Amino acid sequence: MSTLRVLVVGWVLLAILNACSNDTSEADGSTNVEYDEGSEKDDCCGVIYDESVNGLAPSGGTYLWLALEYQGRIVAYGDPVFVEGAYDTTLQVSSAYLAGLPSGTFFRRVYSTPDPHDIGVAANSVIARDALPQYIEMESKDQCSACCTRTLRRYAAWAIKDIDSLTGVSAEIMTFWGRLCPDYTKEAQTCAWVGFQNDLPPAKKTNFVQMGYIKKRWADGSVDSSVYIELVGRNTQWDYRFEYAADDNFEGMHVDPPSHGQLHKYRVVIDANGGGCLRFSFDGMAIRDLAASWWRDRTSRHASWRGEIDGRETDMPGTVEEPCTFEDCEYLTNDGVWHWAHFDDDDWIDVTPQWSDPDQWGIWHDPGGNTIKIWDEYPLGTR
Repeated sequence: MSTLRVLVVGWVLLAILNACSNDTSEADGSTNVEYDEGSEKDDCCGVIYDESVNGLAPSGGTYLWLALEYQGRIVAYGDPVFVEGAYDTTLQVSSAYLAGLPSGTFFRRVYSTPDPHDIGVAANSVIARDALPQYIEMESKDQCSACCTRTLRRYAAWAIKDIDSLTGVSAEIMTFWGRLCPDYTKEAQTCAWVGFQNDLPPAKKTNFVQMGYIKKRWADGSVDSSVYIELVGRNTQWDYRFEYAADDNFEGMHVDPPSHGQLHKYRVVIDANGGGCLRFSFDGMAIRDLAASWWRDRTSRHASWRGEIDGRETDMPGTVEEPCTFEDCEYLTNDGVWHWAHFDDDDWIDVTPQWSDPDQWGIWHDPGGNTIKIWDEYPLGTR
């Protein structure tokens, strides 16, 4: 297997039907949206629209997101970007998978919200810049199944618990090697993991730690499958690590890629007395310790159990008949005590929302229990 490589992580969201609020107010802070008539490009199943955004964020920072609206409703929105202080960034939205709507005039509008739960919800966000009309000729593209739609980088199914003084997360995850989207010239991935993060969602500048299994195709067409670890932390500079446990250069204990259908235990812990040491274990065996200065004397806030895909046509782990299970979900607090997840209505358990094919992915949890199941409704099949 190749040497360690860097994987850029973002978060993906696309297309949910939400009513717009006529009472939405203008955002605090200064935002200038540069509408560029040439800022669009064809994608396999739609058109990607870019907006350049610069200004001064309100105190504490905010999430900016670009929406596509039709007849007063949000029908698509793009990957959120968290900004602090003075910023200059680019937002995206795509018309992919909107062929069920008629051709006509749509509107692009930039929204702002400090609460990540409100991304995509116009009624709970403020307008950072009013709308620009955009005529879109909708087409039903039969070749979409042959695409790798990557406008938003990640589509996911997740269970997240808000925990005070969180220091560890664990689960037994079923291995499910789904197929990657069919355009072999494009990067893609499917993965399942446990971890923790200090913000919701895991956006571009979020501190997070995760561990799980991944199948990834790189730009050169090569495909890797492995147990992996990943972390991001920010102190005076960004600390980013992405490592394969099956890689010949892995500095921890080598782990062969697990077989399809097998159940394995993944656990990641912040060592409160270890100067920020992060400890990763697989089936009870310590496979890697990593010193990460940002995590020294810190705890986290959100425990995550998650499946993700890159490339919308890629298979999410699991099928209806054979869902990918996360069993014995636990979390550790800084008093050294492990707790069962006991999932309930206060937890955030959901999938990436869609305008079309709203049931593209599914998730189930055991109320009061410690198990979740995820699946792809229309998988390409294992390979």
